[in-house]
Amino acid sequence: RLSLSGSLGFSLLTSDSGGTRSAISSNTNATYRFGQAVIAVALLQDFNQTGLQGENFGTVLTRSYTGRFGYALTPFIDTTLRASYSENEFTGVGNSPSSPDTKILSAQASLAWRLQRWLSMGLDYTYTRYGTGGASGGAATENRVAIRLTASF
Repeated sequence: RLSLSGSLGFSLLTSDSGGTRSAISSNTNATYRFGQAVIAVALLQDFNQTGLQGENFGTVLTRSYTGRFGYALTPFIDTTLRASYSENEFTGVGNSPSSPDTKILSAQASLAWRLQRWLSMGLDYTYTRYGTGGASGGAATENRVAIRLTASF
């Protein structure tokens, strides 16, 4: 079964200094389910206020691409592979437009086990590479492992 959703718009960013910047904003999702598996892809482009997410790098133009593959090994055990790539382009609103774009590449493998209807346990491994488009590189890598115990009432 195929499921598609999307939105398309026009964004206009105006700064106090008088500069104006426009972009086509879009959010597109496609999901295909077959048997015990699901494949999903998502594309996003829009202005993003980074101060609303705990960091404050001003307003950036974000382009993001995400893919996910999930498979139910048994009725109680699910696996998921995810990959995403995003670019943040500085707009000059709260930041310098001459700053190099930031790029983030991430991959994740997850295993979830339903212990009870209300209780599940999971194991996640995430690899993330942060970088800039500048000549100095400025790259950093993060490897993260998480064990989850989730209760739902």
